[in-house]
Amino acid sequence: MKLEFEEWAKYGWEHGWCSPPLCQTCDGLPMTLQEELALETGEEHCMHILRLYQSGEDRIDAESTHAPSQWRASNRGWSVRADRCTDSFEPELE
Repeated sequence: MKLEFEEWAKYGWEHGWCSPPLCQTCDGLPMTLQEELALETGEEHCMHILRLYQSGEDRIDAESTHAPSQWRASNRGWSVRADRCTDSFEPELE
């Protein structure tokens, strides 16, 4: 079954795995009260995010100069090669 992006994102949101797509610049990052308090008191609190791209080319352009994107992907065993970037997504769903 082939999922379009909106279906894929909605599936994750409905299962509590992610927020809806937001603009971090305009909307800010959704935080729990505890996370807000930690930020206000200067505690270092990691907030894991996923960046959404308009296309595979945009991903390559943005990540080619962003070392954390490259090493975090590599640490997960994900290919960081540009020729592996594709705009199609066909997950295996039960």
